[in-house]
Amino acid sequence: MDLQENMRAANQRTFEWVTSMHQSILDATKSYVASFAKSAPEPQTWTGPQGASVPDLKQLIAESYDFQARMLEENKNFSLALADAWAAAAPSKNADQQPEQ
Repeated sequence: MDLQENMRAANQRTFEWVTSMHQSILDATKSYVASFAKSAPEPQTWTGPQGASVPDLKQLIAESYDFQARMLEENKNFSLALADAWAAAAPSKNADQQPEQ
């Protein structure tokens, strides 16, 4: 197995572990919330300052991840451009990697 195959395999195992942990945490959170909702006292009315309307949590999360996805794509493109620049400096060692024009 070469380095790339090892990296892909490790990435896949890590991804599977993370998604498994996410599911476990989500399941536990749903159970906790359901239990808490049944036993929690009625919330008191908020008497603090009234400001702008409360933002939609799901929208904030979606916008945050959209931004992170854009940043990840930009960082990938930047890294690939750097690799192209270095490949151009040593074409004999990277004959199969031609820099983009």
